[in-house]
Amino acid sequence: MKKYLTLLLFLFFIGCETPTPKKTVYLQNVPKITEDANQTTSEVVESTCVDNLGYEPEFVKRKEKFYGHTRKGELLMLEGQFGPAKKEFVKALEYDPNNIDIIRMAAESAMNEPDFDLAIKLFKKAVFIDKYDYRSYGNLAFIYYVLEDYEESKEAFNKVLDIDPDNIMAAAQLAEIYYQQKNYQNCLRTIELFEQIYYRSDLYSMSPLIRVDVEKRRESLRVYKKIIERIFENKGNSQL
Repeated sequence: MKKYLTLLLFLFFIGCETPTPKKTVYLQNVPKITEDANQTTSEVVESTCVDNLGYEPEFVKRKEKFYGHTRKGELLMLEGQFGPAKKEFVKALEYDPNNIDIIRMAAESAMNEPDFDLAIKLFKKAVFIDKYDYRSYGNLAFIYYVLEDYEESKEAFNKVLDIDPDNIMAAAQLAEIYYQQKNYQNCLRTIELFEQIYYRSDLYSMSPLIRVDVEKRRESLRVYKKIIERIFENKGNSQL
């Protein structure tokens, strides 16, 4: 349960950009200027949006369905109904399969439901489309952490830090994993990295909730550091 709450907090921290659906405007019954500049007709303007019979072409219908499912998904997500929201976003992707914003929202809805299998699949698709999408890498890392797949989690957190070297949450969680695996050398190095990020970060630009969490993590990492130093000290003394 603790890991899952951490997952939700990280999702809140990295955020999610929500695209604003745009409504297509159809032009009908607009006067059309003929070759004679003094004459006009009441012919319907021929365009890519509306044909001469007033029917919407198939691609316009698909766009309308895409935006309809997207809007429903956004509203359901705001209400915390992640399962139904996921279904709406997945339906939207049937009409625009590579829309990365909708892929992310579908993945985050699935993660919060939780439906980790689908979330992993969608986040992997997101980073395939955009290799600099550190938010999706971060979400992948936390899902793998909750599932106790620490190797995959470490790989994803390191990807986050490659793209966003000042990501303090990724550094903290990576140090946590190294400590659990008793990889003390890498844990100390990552704690040092965390401290460097901490001192150059503008903590007051963060929300109070995130700031409190960062301070709690810092205290935990200080405890880990003292324990590791004591372990190394005891090993050194035993070899004398």
